[in-house]
Amino acid sequence: MRRTVLVAVVLVMNVGGGDRPTVHAATIRTAPPRSIDTPSSTREEQAIPPPGSQAPDRPGPVPPPDLQGFPTSTAPNELSTVALPNNFSGVTTLFDRLPPEVAGHTRSPQFDRISPERSTVGYGEERRIAGIGNALLRIQAIDVARGDFFPPNWTGVHVIAFMRRAGEAQDAGRDGDLFWMRNETFEQTAGSAERISIYGMLWGRVDSPWIFSIHADDRENRDALLAAFVTAAKSSLQ
Repeated sequence: MRRTVLVAVVLVMNVGGGDRPTVHAATIRTAPPRSIDTPSSTREEQAIPPPGSQAPDRPGPVPPPDLQGFPTSTAPNELSTVALPNNFSGVTTLFDRLPPEVAGHTRSPQFDRISPERSTVGYGEERRIAGIGNALLRIQAIDVARGDFFPPNWTGVHVIAFMRRAGEAQDAGRDGDLFWMRNETFEQTAGSAERISIYGMLWGRVDSPWIFSIHADDRENRDALLAAFVTAAKSSLQ
């Protein structure tokens, strides 16, 4: 039996102008043995196309969001104090240093996706909605310059600024050259009114094409995964 999962919202860059993103719904079908490839339907990843999704043709250069008006605010968990990797090798090294367990959830290699332009590490399994086939907690790094979804002249912080301007941030800030935002969204399957809460965070540094994100089932687990990332980043420098 095949299950249809609704990807509730996927952001398409509004290259024609305007402040609001163009949002559309997309549907994918997965068979149970391959359900681990089902992309998330969370709004936390609106600007970050899920694995396996069909992205539109990549737009040409688009004027990036203005960063000047971004509010100044200290990043959570001393995130601004660590160096972020700026290439695939650095991302792989850092992710290899992530702990085998976070907040009581063990690392789930079946949900890991490692590639030069998009790498994901998962913990636990999402069981709140049957058949989703995702990690309960996950951390991800995307090189926006290598994919085919973002304007080629954008960096990771431009994506963050775009999402904040579109009203997707619960809170956000600039701490030195680090930009970050947190949001709280939801996930659901097609044909069901049930929604589950998703707690996300994104961050990146000015002039870097890499954007990092976290997806978790509650605020505490989101913060725990961020703390694990900071610890791994510090250890990679030793």
